[in-house]
Amino acid sequence: MSEMKFKVLKPDEAPIPKRMVDSLVIHHSASGRSTTPWEIEKWHKARGFREIGYHFVIIAQGNVYFGRDIEKIPASVKGHNKGTIAVCCSGNFSEMRADTPFHPQFIALGRLVNVYVDAIPGLKIVGHRELANTECPGLNVDLDRMRAYFRALKNLEL
Repeated sequence: MSEMKFKVLKPDEAPIPKRMVDSLVIHHSASGRSTTPWEIEKWHKARGFREIGYHFVIIAQGNVYFGRDIEKIPASVKGHNKGTIAVCCSGNFSEMRADTPFHPQFIALGRLVNVYVDAIPGLKIVGHRELANTECPGLNVDLDRMRAYFRALKNLEL
């Protein structure tokens, strides 16, 4: 799958992992909305990672970039990586609003999440801060509202 690294995907093209997965973890880059997966990988390598820690990075325009191979365990939440898919949205949602459901980034996130909800029975959708002491995916993200939005988006697309 390394030939897919940083390829832009439509959410419905996202590969389904063969490994056991029970949660999808949502992150923010805590940086500008134009932050690219290449920049994030550079930060992760500087921290000692071999490659980007996230499986997907979604930029403001709604482009979904494939990152770490979906069959690899992510490096996204210390002590909680096994059994997860890691998705990062570019932006700092502690400093900017994150309640714009029609924003292309959130539509793409919702569609990606719903691909995995459909493919993996019982999949839990969690924010990084629900697993660790952090603001991520941003203090302005109401995680319950976001999960409700994902369900509503799924119903609209049926």
